[in-house]
Amino acid sequence: MLTDKPRGRSFRDLEPALADGIVDHMRWVSSGGTEGAPLVLDDVDLRGAPSLRDAALPGLSAEGTVFIGLDLTRATLVGARLKGADLRGCALKGADLRGANLEGARLNGADLRDAKLGPLLSGDRSYATNLRDALLRRTDLRGADLNGARLNAADLTDAVLFKTILDGCDLTGAKIASSKT
Repeated sequence: MLTDKPRGRSFRDLEPALADGIVDHMRWVSSGGTEGAPLVLDDVDLRGAPSLRDAALPGLSAEGTVFIGLDLTRATLVGARLKGADLRGCALKGADLRGANLEGARLNGADLRDAKLGPLLSGDRSYATNLRDALLRRTDLRGADLNGARLNAADLTDAVLFKTILDGCDLTGAKIASSKT
């Protein structure tokens, strides 16, 4: 059930502050891990947080985090750990989520048009995006690349899949249907 009641710690209570944590994370990424620190937002409620449009947050850890309605348009979330995250109604148009773990995430009503959800290729390794048990009801996936994604038992009821790339996806037990009869 969607409520205004905070779930987990508020982003306003973070130490260091969210903006400072993002700067440290970007320094950590650009230095190959020798400077700064990875951003860990596990179980944080980000409702009311500033936009993360175009944010570069590869490797972000935000398991169980509440992102409801946040603007993540064109955000780079490659390899992010978003297991159980609540991304309902988020703008993720053009976001790069290759190799992300979104197992059990709630993405109902999210805008994932043109998002990259295919595999993360690193040297001779390939890491599939994990959407196992994810809720993607009424999600707009037009033009999204889900090549090789794991969508086992995902709920795609009423999702818009026009021009979505689903080659090599594991859809075992996935629900792909229209609720309209």
